[in-house]
Amino acid sequence: MSNPIDAIKTTCIELIEALEQDSCPDLNKFAISFSKAVDRAMEAYNAGQISVDMSTLPRVMHQFATEELPKLCAGNSDDRRIARKQCKLFLVTMEELVQPETK
Repeated sequence: MSNPIDAIKTTCIELIEALEQDSCPDLNKFAISFSKAVDRAMEAYNAGQISVDMSTLPRVMHQFATEELPKLCAGNSDDRRIARKQCKLFLVTMEELVQPETK
């Protein structure tokens, strides 16, 4: 996936699908893939390769994806339910508010 925005969407959807399962042995792998996709997109954003409509949100979203989400994914079923909801909110926020575009 060369487009960092597409990579975020794809890995986030994969993570949501993994979180929807009662048990997913690869959940950590999906969480790491999503965090890495967000990291790469943040690097592209900092390099001026991605533009956004709301410039304050990328850093907050990055912090969530790389610091908070892995802890939720590693937690109990309640934590994973929260993670799933937060991932869905992440996608909606990205598409409706941040509206990233590659340059």
